[in-house]
Amino acid sequence: MNSESSIAFGIINGDITEFGRVNSWNSFFSVYNKLNFPYYFGLGNHDYANNINDCVSPNVSLSSKNGCASNSVRNMINAIDSYRLTMRNFNADWNYDSKYKWRGHGSLAYSWDYNSVHFVQLQFHPIYKVNIDSWDNTAKQNITSSLNWLREDLRQARLRGVRDIVLNAHIFWKDFKEKNVNASENEKKMLQAILETYKPIVVFQGHLHTPIVDLAMADFPVESPRLTTGAAFDAKYDVAEYNNEGLKISRMDGNQFPPKKTQEIILRRPTQAPICKVKGERGKSGDIYVDQALLDDWVVFKNVATGTALETDKKGRLKVANKDSSANSFQSWYLKKVNPEVPYFSSAYQIVNKYTQRALDSDFNNQLYTNPIGMNNRHQQWVPIKVENGQIMWKNLATGFFLESAAGKLYTIPGYDIFNKHKAWVLEDAFNRTSTSPNSQYYKAKRMDSYLNSFPTSPGESDYYWEHMGNHSYLNKSPCIGW
Repeated sequence: MNSESSIAFGIINGDITEFGRVNSWNSFFSVYNKLNFPYYFGLGNHDYANNINDCVSPNVSLSSKNGCASNSVRNMINAIDSYRLTMRNFNADWNYDSKYKWRGHGSLAYSWDYNSVHFVQLQFHPIYKVNIDSWDNTAKQNITSSLNWLREDLRQARLRGVRDIVLNAHIFWKDFKEKNVNASENEKKMLQAILETYKPIVVFQGHLHTPIVDLAMADFPVESPRLTTGAAFDAKYDVAEYNNEGLKISRMDGNQFPPKKTQEIILRRPTQAPICKVKGERGKSGDIYVDQALLDDWVVFKNVATGTALETDKKGRLKVANKDSSANSFQSWYLKKVNPEVPYFSSAYQIVNKYTQRALDSDFNNQLYTNPIGMNNRHQQWVPIKVENGQIMWKNLATGFFLESAAGKLYTIPGYDIFNKHKAWVLEDAFNRTSTSPNSQYYKAKRMDSYLNSFPTSPGESDYYWEHMGNHSYLNKSPCIGW
């Protein structure tokens, strides 16, 4: 591969080792660190999934029968730390324990931008979940599904202008039955919806050791092709070249020098869903709009799981109130848009209390409080992520943690758990306590002047100006990129 002088970087989709042992990883690094270009790897079933409670590594202290699996995860954590320093718009689904470096949770999925392409590494597969324990509890690793993280990662990539998406995983097929980890029907629907909405130009996988081309995935009725790459032990690899038309992929055999091209595959760029337009935005016939902006008025934050309201006292100390009242200005908050130039679904917000005029603030210790409004304080900036039925999760821009309430307490916590109702909030009008966040609806303009007219009064209806295109759901394809 070093004979390929134009390679910008390489991607290795798992099965780096047979069992994840320290000496195997050391051998890998001693060879691949001699490449003339950077490489970015993911984990396969042989690196960790096959070794759960089944492989002791004598080089990993106090790690019990999960020593080999834990060792592979440690190498991945180290790599993520390194990649973060050099890769543009790097994003990783891993949350560190504040006390122990090797403790944490997340899927270990990560992504980055290169030129106009967004690359994603989904590890073994996007639905894999397992707890990796250790004898001394200093290396407990909770591996979670990456689906929720993936959808938000791709949404943010498209909103910042990325044109094409390349997904990578060790395996990528619909049932994911490896090691008794069966995907639920909702997980299958979510993954289907992600593929249909964001249309990756290609999905690369490994695992099978044999080069395979699926230009139309039988198990996913979507446009995106899936390519299985050959194995390094057989000197098989792919070289991908990107241009304005799409991808040219050369399948290479390195069993001779110079390496021989055995196949060439041309992948055209898919037609991407447009960015949603919003009410009042100038458009034309055929443009897709999404309704339901966040209220430009006083609102109450009510937790879906507990029914309690976010409240502060005169000194700005936070609490959760079991009773809400339209006369209680300590429960009234204003959403101040951080970036007025972008659509409401693209911006972060400061959450400002009506009485104290202090903003909701947070730190890396999961603590919540209020402080005087800071112009560029990312700890006071919150990103709304709409989930089901108009409910919203609020992610702190500085920490990446989510606003949560349980057992009478307020705090932030990591993890894209879109079905965790303790992280879900509804906004109510502060004056009449009616919901201001019903499920968002999509509409297609039927006329050139549709944008001058309001959406239909009843959600789900069409009229002379607008054709209803469905409602926001994580289980269905979105006709445009917004929430």
